[in-house]
Amino acid sequence: MIFPEDMTIHFDMIIRKVPITLYPIDIWTAADILKILARFVLEGRSNAQESAAQSLGLAWICLANGNARFMTRLELLHELHPTSVKKVNQEDLFKPNHWLNVRTLFGKIDAPISKTLYDYLLALPKPNPHYLFSQPLRTLRRTLDRAIAASDQTKGLGKITFLTLMHQCREVRHRFKGYGNRLNDTP
Repeated sequence: MIFPEDMTIHFDMIIRKVPITLYPIDIWTAADILKILARFVLEGRSNAQESAAQSLGLAWICLANGNARFMTRLELLHELHPTSVKKVNQEDLFKPNHWLNVRTLFGKIDAPISKTLYDYLLALPKPNPHYLFSQPLRTLRRTLDRAIAASDQTKGLGKITFLTLMHQCREVRHRFKGYGNRLNDTP
């Protein structure tokens, strides 16, 4: 169902208006979103803490994916298996020990991740043993939207989604003010 404020008529066809997704955001805004999601996990309602925890995990994986610049889709990151989180003991102290097997458009790649992200992903509740994230992607998107709405730094920046977090965050030199109320018309 499309509401009248979300559509326009173009050549006698109903066109749905889709807000422009903002690419990329600065590191302070990304950090603020992660802090708010962590606050939802620790202090949120008991029935919403699991979705907040999984949304935080997916946002963190999206940021790690954006920094590594892997070509992948959000659905592939959402469908990660618990076996894709690995620990490999290496003798060299300067080589990474924690890995995440990410499915990209070019095949599977072992991506180095931090020990904190490794421990966090293993601590997530797994009611479904086949997937790392048991909540549907739509629920995780709603939780992220709540965190973005609670942040003061995201005001007036445009539509921020998981796809925004999948791009490499930039430095804070020039703050992009977003597209405002401009919407794309897509058929």
